[in-house]
Amino acid sequence: MNYKQQLAVVQGLSIQSDTQTRMDCPFCNGRNTFSVDTTDNKLGWYCFHASCSAKGKKKEKKICNMYKEFFMAIKTYT
Repeated sequence: MNYKQQLAVVQGLSIQSDTQTRMDCPFCNGRNTFSVDTTDNKLGWYCFHASCSAKGKKKEKKICNMYKEFFMAIKTYT
């Protein structure tokens, strides 16, 4: 499975931001071998099962809530 396919699966897991968690791997079904890290504005995943190649990371961009609300207000009035 390539990076884009893995990213789509990991994003579909609905992991809360700013957390680290272990779970069963959605790729190889290894029990409690899959780690997901959403801290520090990033999304990282890795399976510790020897035969699984699931791993990757994506840098996320976070906008301060104040700025986000400001831009949404501007968009609403234009």
